[in-house]
Amino acid sequence: MTCTNGAMETPSYEAVVNTYDIEVLKSGGDLQVTSLTKDGDLKLGDDRFNAMFRFVQRWRFNSPTLTALFEGVVTSRDRKRHLVGQRNQVVAAIRETTPAEQLHALNDEIAANEFGPAAYAGAIVLVLNNLLQRFKSDLDVHDEIWKKAYPLIEGCSVGSIVEAAANNFRHHDEWARSEPPTRQQLPSILTVAAILKRPIASDGSRHPFRQNVCPEIIEALSGGDYERLNHKVFTFANSIVSGKVDNYCCRD
Repeated sequence: MTCTNGAMETPSYEAVVNTYDIEVLKSGGDLQVTSLTKDGDLKLGDDRFNAMFRFVQRWRFNSPTLTALFEGVVTSRDRKRHLVGQRNQVVAAIRETTPAEQLHALNDEIAANEFGPAAYAGAIVLVLNNLLQRFKSDLDVHDEIWKKAYPLIEGCSVGSIVEAAANNFRHHDEWARSEPPTRQQLPSILTVAAILKRPIASDGSRHPFRQNVCPEIIEALSGGDYERLNHKVFTFANSIVSGKVDNYCCRD
């Protein structure tokens, strides 16, 4: 959403609650002055209300930045596709009429439009993962619930996918040096393989994720539509609050 002057708008609290159908927040919550969150904030309502309220507030303040980053991913992706098509035409004609300098310039711009989406998409998953991890901590969500909450995409929850993408962004150079992956790396690598539909060995040996694949993960989650990404994230958060998981009963 943009303002008339072209600046990104921060969506209102009410708009977020209604757009993403956040039932737990629709009735409002009371400030519990005697109770504090883990990080020292005053607690609003019960655990469920407070966790979702804090998630919505942080998300909407980040929304203008996330919108701009997502547009950067899409714009750079489309520009790269255009440039690759241009380069193919240049290569076909280069021996006769096209200077080699033009080909070099195209290759440079193509490379720039590869690194751009990687940085934009990496920033998106880091922001979303930070928001979701605090939400998880506020609710003390069991790992198995986190992994199985709806919607599942290729058998993986949105929270698990975003966490794996954030790990790829931060540690893909380490992933490239570890063969096979370490026990700490393997869960994220297997999640990335599932969401990108690339079969790999069960121990992750010779996996192809040795570079930043966040743009591909964002594409898999969103299909190029920012609102589709948002709906998946909030559907996941709603399902955590409502306890909607796939054939799982939480046990202590």
